[in-house]
Amino acid sequence: MTSSVDRPNHNWNRNPQVVVMVKEEEEEEKEEEEEEKEEEEEEKEEEEKEEEKEEEEKEEEKEEEKEEEEKEEEEEEKEKEEEEEKEEEEKVVEGEEEEEEEEKEEEEEEKEKEEEKEEEEEEEKEKEEEEKKKEEEEEKEEEEEEKEKEEEKEEEEEEEKEKEEKEKEEKEEETEKEEKEEEEKEEEEEEEEEEEEEVEEEIGEEEEKEVEGEEEEEEEEEVEEEEEYQSKARQRPATSSRLPNKPLDFQVRVHVIEARKLIGGQLNATVKVVCGGDIKESATKKGSNNPYWDQMLYFHFKDHPQAVFDKVLEIKVLNAKVVMKDALIGSFKMDVGTVYDEPEHCFIHKWLLLTDPNDPSAGAKGYLKVSINVIGPGDDPKPSPSTSSQENVDIESNLLRPSGVSLQAGSMVVRIFRAEDMPQMDPGYFEGVKKFLHVGTVQKELVDPYCTVNFAGHTGKTPVIWNEQDPIWNHQLNLGIRFPSMCERIRFQIKDKDKLGADDYIGTCFLNLSEISASGEDGYLPTFGPCFINVYGSPREFSDLPDKYDHLNKGLIPGVSYRGRVMVEVDVTLGELPATKQEPIKTSDLERATSFLRRWNYKLYAALDSATAVQPVDAAVEFEISIGSYGNKLDTNAPPQASTTQPTNPVYDGNAFYFLPWMDTKPCVVVDSMWEDCTYRIEALNMLLFTLDRLVSIFMSIPPYTSTVSVHPSIHLHCECPSLHTPPL
Repeated sequence: MTSSVDRPNHNWNRNPQVVVMVKEEEEEEKEEEEEEKEEEEEEKEEEEKEEEKEEEEKEEEKEEEKEEEEKEEEEEEKEKEEEEEKEEEEKVVEGEEEEEEEEKEEEEEEKEKEEEKEEEEEEEKEKEEEEKKKEEEEEKEEEEEEKEKEEEKEEEEEEEKEKEEKEKEEKEEETEKEEKEEEEKEEEEEEEEEEEEEVEEEIGEEEEKEVEGEEEEEEEEEVEEEEEYQSKARQRPATSSRLPNKPLDFQVRVHVIEARKLIGGQLNATVKVVCGGDIKESATKKGSNNPYWDQMLYFHFKDHPQAVFDKVLEIKVLNAKVVMKDALIGSFKMDVGTVYDEPEHCFIHKWLLLTDPNDPSAGAKGYLKVSINVIGPGDDPKPSPSTSSQENVDIESNLLRPSGVSLQAGSMVVRIFRAEDMPQMDPGYFEGVKKFLHVGTVQKELVDPYCTVNFAGHTGKTPVIWNEQDPIWNHQLNLGIRFPSMCERIRFQIKDKDKLGADDYIGTCFLNLSEISASGEDGYLPTFGPCFINVYGSPREFSDLPDKYDHLNKGLIPGVSYRGRVMVEVDVTLGELPATKQEPIKTSDLERATSFLRRWNYKLYAALDSATAVQPVDAAVEFEISIGSYGNKLDTNAPPQASTTQPTNPVYDGNAFYFLPWMDTKPCVVVDSMWEDCTYRIEALNMLLFTLDRLVSIFMSIPPYTSTVSVHPSIHLHCECPSLHTPPL
């Protein structure tokens, strides 16, 4: 059953008693709720009162604690004051004791210095005694060598006597053989003459005339050559006349090393050597005007000495071609006797000036470096030294020129202003002692630099600047040269002066003449600067151990690390050799150079995308970005900068190497630096190239057209267009 309350509302009108009962129940519920609220409010008021009491009690406790702390602080301050008074008294006593100890230490240091001086004097005396002993030993060795040489001479004389006796016997045997050979030759000649007579009868009259004309020309040429050879034989020294007048074995060795400054473009250079009818040819070097061969060519002869010495040795440099005949670039001629009359019968690392045989006055066609050795009976072949040992040889004095060809005298002026960022080269033992003893305030810069210049065997150097990382020389070197020169580059080397041992190499840099000069009618002489040149070599960090990468500082191979830079200027004038080899730079040149030293602030931005193929390492890896000495954390003279990436542990790639997990977050590095403004050097070139591009685009947009365009390095434009009107630039 359902109660009356659950019935629908439409039944309430029929039962008014139910409505009254519901209202009474609601009023009772409201009264109960109000009573509950009043009870809750009373409870909250009681709780608030209790909390206030607790807070008051806490505040009272805090005040009591503060009073106790203040009392304790006052007591501690009193104790500290008493302790400070005691410490001051103790310091006064200790200061007096320290002064006494310092005086004692100074006395001990003076004694040690005196002892060191005495030890140095003793060492010098010992060195002098050792040098005297060495000199005495050397004198004894020289005497022994002289004795050995005398004994060898005696033995050689005896051997020569024995050889002469043997030669006499051989001569008698050879004369007999020659007589027999002559008889056989006469018989063969008679037979050949009979055959020739039969052939001549068959040939017509016209052919006979042509043959006779050719024979006459050949005879005339042979007569002229014989006259030249006879004149040379009369002038030749007596060295070749010592040989017996009979057929002997000879060998001519031609070592073709390299060529420089060959005239022409896109050359396939090859060397062809003609000697006594024999022809030998070297390999072909493609696409180079400065080819390098290092190839040996051999010629063998068995003939009378005079006949061998009269043979012409012609060396040709050709441009090899596939279809057409090889084109001659230049040649050089001499006879074999000229080489044999030299000491040890050889030319070693000589430069040949190549000319056009039809027009020798046309000038040099290039330069060829060769070694020629003529080996006769009883001669030992002289080995050709390495090309690296010939780097400092005077090239002009080793140049062989044909008659009628000469070089112009000139002066190469090299101005060396200053250098910067020189690395440490000497150990700082005494600097550590100074810091420990608190003696001196200025730290010594541990490098004593000077600069050397080398070109075509001519050298010069600046004075030494002691204890200076940024030396200022302001020195001018005047090198006497012969122009045009086959030497390709100027070498600058910065060295560190050592008082005891050999000087150390700081770094090397080069200036290529092809980059600072141009040949031809519209060319110009070498001109450069004033400008800085970067010096590279081994890693910059100093070590007390010997530098195993010192060959990088010497410039034998390109350096891998920045070692500083040097400001130079090069100028060449023709006419006369310089009067003085070196002098200070003029004030006008110094004022002109200082205008290029103004510096601007530049920022180097670098973003690293990925790092792969990393070798296995156990530590974190970071990359450093530097320009010059800026950003190099190991360089104490450079300002510190955030030039490295965050250290990151490498992750194995599953194959053989590791990679850095940069993913979507790429490291960026910013390095601040100060450099000279060089934009003025390239602005004019940029404007010319921009104008050229505009002209090319205009010509190409006009139909019909015929164009031939090549922008760099040789600019050539050819355009045919019937329209007379062209759009404006």
